[in-house]
Amino acid sequence: MDVLDAIEDDDAVVDKIFIAPPVVSVESDEDTGEEDGGGTLDNLSGRQLSAAAVVVLADGRVIGDDDGDTEEEEEPQQASTSKKRSQKDALDYKWTNSKTRLTKFPDARPLAVPTIVVGKSAVQKLDFFLSDVYPHLVRETIKYAAVTDSNFQLTIGELKRVVGILLLSGYHQLPSRRHYWNTDEDLHCALVAGAMSRNRFEEIIRYIHCADNAHLNRSDRMTKLRPMMDILNARFGEAYPMDCNLDLDEAWCLNSGTNGFLLHFDIYQGASVDASEVERKFGKGGGTLLRLLDNLPDALRALPLRIYIDNYFTGLPLVAELHRRGYACTGTIRENRIPRSCPITDQKAMKRKLRGAVSVVYDTANKIALTRWKDNAVVTIASTLAAEHPLQKVSRWSRKEKKKVAVDQPFVVQLYNRSTGGTDRADQSIGLYRINMRRKKWWWLIFTWMLDAAVFNAWVLHRLDEHGGMSLLEFRREVARTLVAAPGATRARRSGRPRVCAVADDSRFDTMEHWPEVAEQGRKCTLPTCKSRPSSACSKCRVALCTVKCFRAYHQPE
Repeated sequence: MDVLDAIEDDDAVVDKIFIAPPVVSVESDEDTGEEDGGGTLDNLSGRQLSAAAVVVLADGRVIGDDDGDTEEEEEPQQASTSKKRSQKDALDYKWTNSKTRLTKFPDARPLAVPTIVVGKSAVQKLDFFLSDVYPHLVRETIKYAAVTDSNFQLTIGELKRVVGILLLSGYHQLPSRRHYWNTDEDLHCALVAGAMSRNRFEEIIRYIHCADNAHLNRSDRMTKLRPMMDILNARFGEAYPMDCNLDLDEAWCLNSGTNGFLLHFDIYQGASVDASEVERKFGKGGGTLLRLLDNLPDALRALPLRIYIDNYFTGLPLVAELHRRGYACTGTIRENRIPRSCPITDQKAMKRKLRGAVSVVYDTANKIALTRWKDNAVVTIASTLAAEHPLQKVSRWSRKEKKKVAVDQPFVVQLYNRSTGGTDRADQSIGLYRINMRRKKWWWLIFTWMLDAAVFNAWVLHRLDEHGGMSLLEFRREVARTLVAAPGATRARRSGRPRVCAVADDSRFDTMEHWPEVAEQGRKCTLPTCKSRPSSACSKCRVALCTVKCFRAYHQPE
């Protein structure tokens, strides 16, 4: 009811609505919308509608979550002695207004591309993440299809072409997926139509599956995607460019604070899921962060990590726990998560001060600095890494003086602004070219998001490896065209003059599975310097080539 009240409240501005995954079931995961063309909220299934939901308001409040306390909440006047102490008062504090030296953390390391992907092509970097995903999906898809179609078979080459077509749909969008095979000139996509028939594509994505329905974990609502999530999280950790700055927000994604590389992710399952002891102690957000960190490879957990979080996660017990583990933590914190014993200037008094006013207190017992700063609004940051010094200067517009003026800014605020946003950068980049083919199953959007995230991570590594290089669109096009041309692709015949489709360099020069085959004579040799019309072609590139003088030259970079 709190969620419905928030949505219907005229004074509340809704920023995001999260619907948790439905309860695990072997029954259909489909909604009632059209398979190809789109669905609406009215098409959600009963299990989806009965799942938990969370509303994030524009002012930062979170409604419907067990960690969704707000700035306006009041702490109880007296806690019952029979209840456990909450996250707000679980520590013993020793407050002082005197400047206190915080723990000196090692300097952040420069970014470095792991040697396992150095010098690799665009599609090879993506294949590093997906090489274990492909055989897993093939195995589970065949197993799932066997229930209704015992003759269904699938190869890794076919699955790669399906993935390539999905990635292509992100930047080459048509009203529905069937239009890619339409023969009209304004709709037809020769690259897609030549790679696979429409019926075969529809058959594969109808059966595609990530987990065995006979062995589902009923306590994990993401069990139908968990195997693929585990594979990708493991590979992301292996290829992480060793950035010590990590950023986490409500998306539950640990990203590099420098370039947005997605290190580890999980999916919110709702407050109804049984809370662990860690979550009961540090809250849903804090427990999630600690669990994500615990799941990192040993080499990453040994780094001097600097973690930046927003006020959904930040609590002083969590900051102290991260400090105990050897990690620096900096995050904005809500007023009702600050102990009443804290002598920091209260918000009402800060609002009456001039812009640039600063109040700082230190907890010497837990090595935490609380910095409160008056800007357009009052901001409070808890940190084990920095406080107000050295003070910075920022430019702000003064209504009174009708000009920009210099305003004091605590160093910790500048540090926080500079080091956060990795998750936002990743979300923005992934959202630019999201896969644009719909399915009726609720988990399909998460499945395609994981493919898009793998492309984004591969692109980040490619830019680091080449010190800049191609844009995300160029990278995605290169990968999609190479995957669509995976071994086994057959060009669809069309009446009239054949259309020439460019072959991606990654596919053309990869030295794998290029074989001469007999072809109808009539097409001109693809090598520009040759004028003959051979009766042979490349089995992978699907282009006409003379077997003697042109085949080798075409497949070797100049």
